[in-house]
Amino acid sequence: MGFNKREFKSWLLERTIKKIKERRSIKQRLHHAETRIQKQTQRKYIHKNVEIKKSARRDKRELVDELAEGAEIAAQQKDVKTLVFKCLHGLAPDYLTSKFSERNTSYNLRDSENKLNVRLPRTNYFKNSFSYSGATLWNGLPYEARSAEFLKSFKSEISKAL
Repeated sequence: MGFNKREFKSWLLERTIKKIKERRSIKQRLHHAETRIQKQTQRKYIHKNVEIKKSARRDKRELVDELAEGAEIAAQQKDVKTLVFKCLHGLAPDYLTSKFSERNTSYNLRDSENKLNVRLPRTNYFKNSFSYSGATLWNGLPYEARSAEFLKSFKSEISKAL
């Protein structure tokens, strides 16, 4: 007999699964216990049940926070890529446009068209700057997105790339 074999939710962490297994063993003892022992075991079971619910809520909250953070980062990167497109096509102010220069090489390289020069960062401060992160994000785009003529077609190409 015993419990049915069930799979746990994918977002549950190992610590919560361990608590669930402990609760199962307490419940089995509860079914086979005498009256006084049964009350003690029932208190343990209730306590373990509350503990599991808190732990499962915490696991789910961590997962949702992680997913939200990833979505937020993706949205920020999309905004940066769009702003770089505007800078390269004269749709942004001059102080932003001057941050980027196109890479010109005399060699015939496979994937060198419409790429930007990226200066070597010496500090983390520069790595977080618009000129560095924008250029690296731009260079990471597929050729179709980098060679787009219009903002609307650029945004659709970015969406395809994601």
